[in-house]
Amino acid sequence: MSEDKPPVMTHHNIGQLERGGIGYTIDTALAEAMADCRSRPSLTAKRTVVLKLTFSPQDNSLDEGRPGLSAVDVQAEVKVSLPARKGGVETLAVRSGVGASGKVETQAVFIQPPLFPGSN
Repeated sequence: MSEDKPPVMTHHNIGQLERGGIGYTIDTALAEAMADCRSRPSLTAKRTVVLKLTFSPQDNSLDEGRPGLSAVDVQAEVKVSLPARKGGVETLAVRSGVGASGKVETQAVFIQPPLFPGSN
Protein backbone atom coordinates (compact mmCIF):
# COMPACT_ATOMS: atom_id res chain seq x y z
CA MET A 1 0.00 0.00 0.00
CA SER A 2 1.48 3.39 -0.98
CA GLU A 3 1.42 6.43 1.24
CA ASP A 4 -0.61 9.38 0.02
CA LYS A 5 1.37 12.55 -0.50
CA PRO A 6 0.49 15.29 1.99
CA PRO A 7 -1.29 18.41 0.71
CA VAL A 8 1.22 20.78 -0.79
CA MET A 9 1.72 24.15 0.90
CA THR A 10 4.73 26.09 -0.34
CA HIS A 11 5.98 29.64 -0.34
CA HIS A 12 4.58 29.87 -3.87
CA ASN A 13 0.95 29.39 -2.83
CA ILE A 14 0.81 30.91 0.68
CA GLY A 15 -0.24 34.21 -0.88
CA GLN A 16 -3.27 32.52 -2.42
CA LEU A 17 -4.87 31.92 1.00
CA GLU A 18 -8.09 33.86 1.54
CA ARG A 19 -8.43 34.31 -2.23
CA GLY A 20 -5.19 36.23 -2.40
CA GLY A 21 -5.94 38.40 0.61
CA ILE A 22 -3.00 37.05 2.59
CA GLY A 23 -0.62 37.86 -0.24
CA TYR A 24 -1.89 41.44 -0.22
CA THR A 25 -1.64 41.56 3.59
CA ILE A 26 1.94 40.26 3.52
CA ASP A 27 2.91 42.84 0.88
CA THR A 28 1.28 45.62 2.92
CA ALA A 29 3.06 44.55 6.12
CA LEU A 30 6.42 44.43 4.34
CA ALA A 31 5.80 47.87 2.81
CA GLU A 32 4.85 49.28 6.23
CA ALA A 33 8.05 47.99 7.83
CA MET A 34 10.18 49.30 4.96
CA ALA A 35 8.44 52.70 5.02
CA ASP A 36 9.16 53.00 8.75
CA CYS A 37 12.84 52.21 8.10
CA ARG A 38 12.89 54.84 5.36
CA SER A 39 11.18 57.52 7.49
CA ARG A 40 13.32 56.89 10.61
CA PRO A 41 16.68 55.62 9.33
CA SER A 42 18.63 56.73 12.42
CA LEU A 43 16.42 54.63 14.72
CA THR A 44 18.22 51.30 14.94
CA ALA A 45 15.38 49.45 16.71
CA LYS A 46 14.24 46.41 14.76
CA ARG A 47 11.03 46.17 12.77
CA THR A 48 9.45 42.73 12.42
CA VAL A 49 6.90 41.10 10.15
CA VAL A 50 5.66 37.75 11.42
CA LEU A 51 3.71 35.29 9.29
CA LYS A 52 2.07 32.57 11.35
CA LEU A 53 0.38 29.60 9.66
CA THR A 54 -1.79 27.29 11.76
CA PHE A 55 -2.63 23.85 10.36
CA SER A 56 -5.57 21.79 11.65
CA PRO A 57 -5.95 18.31 10.12
CA GLN A 58 -9.44 16.91 9.50
CA ASP A 59 -9.43 13.15 9.89
CA ASN A 60 -11.29 10.66 7.74
CA SER A 61 -12.07 7.39 9.48
CA LEU A 62 -14.20 5.99 6.65
CA ASP A 63 -11.24 4.21 5.03
CA GLU A 64 -11.87 0.72 6.50
CA GLY A 65 -11.40 2.04 10.04
CA ARG A 66 -7.88 3.31 9.39
CA PRO A 67 -7.18 6.91 10.26
CA GLY A 68 -6.85 9.05 7.20
CA LEU A 69 -6.70 12.68 6.21
CA SER A 70 -9.63 14.28 4.46
CA ALA A 71 -8.58 17.94 4.62
CA VAL A 72 -6.30 20.43 6.34
CA ASP A 73 -7.61 23.79 7.53
CA VAL A 74 -4.99 26.53 7.20
CA GLN A 75 -5.26 29.84 9.01
CA ALA A 76 -2.81 32.66 8.34
CA GLU A 77 -1.94 35.58 10.59
CA VAL A 78 0.32 38.51 9.71
CA LYS A 79 1.67 40.81 12.42
CA VAL A 80 3.83 43.93 12.09
CA SER A 81 5.84 45.33 15.00
CA LEU A 82 7.32 48.80 14.71
CA PRO A 83 9.24 50.81 17.32
CA ALA A 84 7.10 53.22 19.33
CA ARG A 85 6.86 56.79 18.10
CA LYS A 86 7.79 59.45 20.62
CA GLY A 87 7.47 63.19 20.41
CA GLY A 88 9.52 65.76 22.21
CA VAL A 89 8.56 67.08 25.63
CA GLU A 90 6.57 70.31 25.66
CA THR A 91 5.57 72.34 28.69
CA LEU A 92 1.98 73.30 29.29
CA ALA A 93 1.81 76.52 31.32
CA VAL A 94 -1.22 76.61 33.60
CA ARG A 95 -2.38 79.68 35.48
CA SER A 96 -5.50 80.76 37.26
CA GLY A 97 -6.91 84.23 37.13
CA VAL A 98 -10.13 86.19 37.33
CA GLY A 99 -11.96 86.73 34.07
CA ALA A 100 -14.03 89.75 32.97
CA SER A 101 -17.11 88.16 34.54
CA GLY A 102 -15.41 88.01 37.94
CA LYS A 103 -15.22 84.20 37.92
CA VAL A 104 -12.01 82.25 38.40
CA GLU A 105 -10.67 80.98 35.09
CA THR A 106 -7.88 78.51 34.46
CA GLN A 107 -5.86 78.95 31.33
CA ALA A 108 -3.41 76.49 29.83
CA VAL A 109 -1.13 77.21 26.89
CA PHE A 110 1.93 75.51 25.46
CA ILE A 111 5.04 77.56 26.04
CA GLN A 112 6.50 78.71 22.74
CA PRO A 113 10.28 78.98 22.58
CA PRO A 114 11.49 82.32 21.22
CA LEU A 115 11.86 82.44 17.46
CA PHE A 116 15.28 84.09 17.69
CA PRO A 117 17.68 83.41 20.57
CA GLY A 118 17.67 86.22 23.14
CA SER A 119 14.41 87.77 21.82
CA ASN A 120 11.94 87.35 24.65
